[in-house]
Amino acid sequence: HPWASASSYLFAVSLRRGVPVSCENASEILFPHRLARRPPRRSHSGTRMASKPVRLLAFGDSLTAGWTSFSSGPKSPYAPHLERALTAHSVAAHVTAVGEAGLSASRALPSLRRELAHRGDFDACLILLGANDVLSAPTEPIDGMLEALRALHVECRSRGLRSIAVGFPDHPAFAASGLRGSGALAAINDRIRDEADADGFIDPHGMLPRAAHWSADRVHMTAEGYRTFGGALAAPVARLLLPERRTERAGRRAGERVLRSREGKQGADEPVQRGDQASDQDLDFYGF
Repeated sequence: HPWASASSYLFAVSLRRGVPVSCENASEILFPHRLARRPPRRSHSGTRMASKPVRLLAFGDSLTAGWTSFSSGPKSPYAPHLERALTAHSVAAHVTAVGEAGLSASRALPSLRRELAHRGDFDACLILLGANDVLSAPTEPIDGMLEALRALHVECRSRGLRSIAVGFPDHPAFAASGLRGSGALAAINDRIRDEADADGFIDPHGMLPRAAHWSADRVHMTAEGYRTFGGALAAPVARLLLPERRTERAGRRAGERVLRSREGKQGADEPVQRGDQASDQDLDFYGF
């Protein structure tokens, strides 16, 4: 079928050339050549974990811990909202939040190693870090922050985890810093996407558009903001957790374009042969 050949070609070219593959909404990017460097995760019994919930570590600073002010403590992490929202995308997951207030990317590697060693066998790690590095020195180059993020993702991948980098959300504090607003944020996120060396990247731009999503300190989210953020992350996280599903769908879309082109060249009386049209409902559960 043309869909199958298009899917195989897309993934093969991506692996060979190291080309990142964009998802449907262009809010997340997959780097398949990095996934190809290591074997799939296996359970302690040595069998592929095809039917077990995904164990996802959400690692970061106070935004991951769920602080709503500088004195609130970790009141409202986004992890439970992400976990619940993933079920709507047919992903069974256990999401563990590990966030430390004030943590910078440059100081995070020992903490990440400790969590990975002591908290069990995670399948993937979602890393949201770097804001403290940038806000503490807004006019300094961000190369050191990017190098630190790269070390975190390399650590995850060296342990067999799928690593996902999350860019900076539309943080009100940046408008008051030397970064001059959203244009600089977009540039930072572009560099995180290109240089963090993660398996996938999520751009959170537009996920938190309302003032009610941010607390009065302009640094932390409100409870509503964390709830919204967790829900908004679910779709891109789901697509990145099993890239073969998204790649298959991209191949089908490429096949559809080929067929539409052929239809335009064929007469109205000539039938066009189509392959089986798999839907999202045909793939109603996934985990690893």
